[in-house]
Amino acid sequence: MHHFLSKINHSQYLLLGVFLVLTGCKKQEAQPELPLNAALGYPSQASKVYDYKIAERFLVEKPEYSLCYSGPDAAALWASWHLQKSDLGNAVRQDYFRMDPEATFAIVKPNDFTGTGFDRGHLCPSGDRTSSQAANSATFLINNIIAQSPSLNRVV
Repeated sequence: MHHFLSKINHSQYLLLGVFLVLTGCKKQEAQPELPLNAALGYPSQASKVYDYKIAERFLVEKPEYSLCYSGPDAAALWASWHLQKSDLGNAVRQDYFRMDPEATFAIVKPNDFTGTGFDRGHLCPSGDRTSSQAANSATFLINNIIAQSPSLNRVV
């Protein structure tokens, strides 16, 4: 009595093996493409949807930068931006600190720094976004600002 596998030649074994391997592989789900500002990934789990339960990790994505904003701390936990030659130009510093009109969460206000002894310091620097007035202006949104010691903030 011959077993059916004894009648299969080597190339048929190879084909059978490849078929079994391929049918057993789990298809990978496509990963969402990250913006250029996060080319190396994000350093923490942040959500694009504001939820008061996870308010300490709200993802803010702008063309000029990405950051993770913490509602309880009223400050960004981290900021990430990509810098290339085309980001630099002759745009004048805007110096217009203001609320982010797209913010859907509680945020520090521009005047909250007044009288504290701290400067309004940029996370993504104004000087890194001089290709246009709009790009420079985006760095003055208050979610890109954090309290900084004047001795650190005013040194170039």
